Amino acid sequence: MENANSRLLMTCEYLETPVGIMNPRPRFSWRVQGELQNTSQTSYRILVSLLSGTKKEEVWDSKEQISGRSTAIEYNGQPLRSRGQYIWEVTVGLKQEDGTGYRMTGTGRFEMGQLTKEDWKGIWIGEPAPVNGRAPMFRSCFKVGEPFEQGRLYISGLGYFEAFINGTKITDSVLDPGWTDYRKAVLYRTVDITELLVPGENVLAVVLGEGWLGNAHEGFQDLIGRMPEWLDAPKLLCDLWIDGRCVLA
Repeated sequence: MENANSRLLMTCEYLETPVGIMNPRPRFSWRVQGELQNTSQTSYRILVSLLSGTKKEEVWDSKEQISGRSTAIEYNGQPLRSRGQYIWEVTVGLKQEDGTGYRMTGTGRFEMGQLTKEDWKGIWIGEPAPVNGRAPMFRSCFKVGEPFEQGRLYISGLGYFEAFINGTKITDSVLDPGWTDYRKAVLYRTVDITELLVPGENVLAVVLGEGWLGNAHEGFQDLIGRMPEWLDAPKLLCDLWIDGRCVLA
């Protein structure tokens, strides 16, 4: 039996519709909202499919699991593709205190990031003659055909960056990317830029700041007794994709 006054609130990697997932085994969770929230779960079944245009290719079927678990269930199917877009469906069996049984089905989406070093088309770039304390800007034009469906920007600017499409900042975040030991790991952002694009010529502009990468702060001497080995000048890495094609790297 279905109940039209209830629905499933679904998350993948704890987000409703995540873009740029790096976990090769993303985790699925859900909970009931509505009239059926005071029920117990008796079973679940998860189906995950790769989207390719209007077609769906099934990559995992968890089969029906007799379980009350509904949090952080790991994907366990075929290897997920870099930049792959997926739809996931869960069917849940529920039982109320009076024994009445219900089944609910929900659908969600998620998108993978660039999973390997080899997936990147671009290379790190920086100022030919960097000057300490200066924030360089990089600017490039690219064309968008008509019609188009979606755009994605995969970007990392060290130490920090702010990026703009046609003069509009791509996110409201600051101090991207997070601080790491840059010799071991570098973080990047995946941004849905579809709404910022226009048919014809577009412009990507990126401003870099030194951040911790270029900041030879005296506090390092107090903390670790030396300057970090990863100190360097600001640099940029980005790939811009439109409808499955890299148009700027």
